[in-house]
Amino acid sequence: MVIMPVLYLKNIFNFFRSSIFCKKKTSSKKSKFGYFIFDLIDSYPNNLAVYQEAFTHPSAQSKNKSGTAVNYERLEFLGDAVLGMVVAEYFHANSPNKNEGELTQIRSKIVNRNYLNKIGRSLGLETHLVNLHNQSLSPNVFGNVLEALIAAIYIDKGYELTKKFILNKVIISEGLVKKLEKEIVSYRSYLLEWSQKSKIELEFRVFQEENANNFIIFVCEIFQDNKMLARGREISKKKAVEKASKRAFYSIKKPNN
Repeated sequence: MVIMPVLYLKNIFNFFRSSIFCKKKTSSKKSKFGYFIFDLIDSYPNNLAVYQEAFTHPSAQSKNKSGTAVNYERLEFLGDAVLGMVVAEYFHANSPNKNEGELTQIRSKIVNRNYLNKIGRSLGLETHLVNLHNQSLSPNVFGNVLEALIAAIYIDKGYELTKKFILNKVIISEGLVKKLEKEIVSYRSYLLEWSQKSKIELEFRVFQEENANNFIIFVCEIFQDNKMLARGREISKKKAVEKASKRAFYSIKKPNN
């Protein structure tokens, strides 16, 4: 009978103990994210990888074996379409008295980036976001990840569970919907609609200017009968037009206007 040295047996024991510990640690890490998803959708993921993709920021520079970038951008594209479908279906069924224009407006308010950012932030989605060196991120990342998550649920669980998630987490309640109905998503669109109904001609003048740091700034000026109603300056043309439109809106809404 061969008796193995005590030290040798001890080394074997430590090796297996460390291997088991590492597996448990890895499993625990995966389970933590899996149960985070479970808390969101009331179902444990079948395909955890698609959710991990949904929570991967482009800055992480993650790639698959074929060298293709893996991040939430493609899922975001799909999620936007699925979200729009569920919202359209919901309001078509539950708002029989609204016409096509009214349905379009309320849908645009729910799929609006600012609203989706609020929902994404309230769900704590950023806590599991993978990005390079935890760099500062755009506020839009909350809405981007939310749309990517919707796509991941759709791919992993199908339409019905995705619909349930959107109704419970995004549309939420009739009280919120009524509040959204009163909000203005685009002041520019509101101004154009108002001017058409009122038969008032508005002129939008947009131009560029440089500041002291040689940055290009966009300026939008809105005129009515050659009288300037408002002026907005921003780093993009779209933002400048929206800022000027918002100021023009409040100018028009003043008493005696």
